[in-house]
Amino acid sequence: MCYPACWNQISAFGKDQSFKEENTVVLNITTDPKENWKKAIDKMPELGVSTVLFDDKRIASNLYGVLALESSMHRGQFPGHTYILIDKNGIIRFTQDDPQMAIRNQELISEIKKLDSLQ
Repeated sequence: MCYPACWNQISAFGKDQSFKEENTVVLNITTDPKENWKKAIDKMPELGVSTVLFDDKRIASNLYGVLALESSMHRGQFPGHTYILIDKNGIIRFTQDDPQMAIRNQELISEIKKLDSLQ
């Protein structure tokens, strides 16, 4: 379930113009129900500028294999903090699991630039 470390990351993605400059869409996937998200936005309105996919049935989380990674919460039940870069053709080009739950926007931008230079 999302809590302040998640919210801080999601908020940082929404505020960071670097992703738009790199022609990159950031999609935050949460297993929380929409009702919980609405409550979170009431507490932290800046969350409302982020793009969120509600995965309460854990379909995307299972497909991306994030429920059993080191950062997953209650292993097998809730995803943790994992970054996945997918190219325009739908191919996964980079994955990083982040048990420290840090804001890694600049690292991700660097990876995006590396991938762009290869194409």
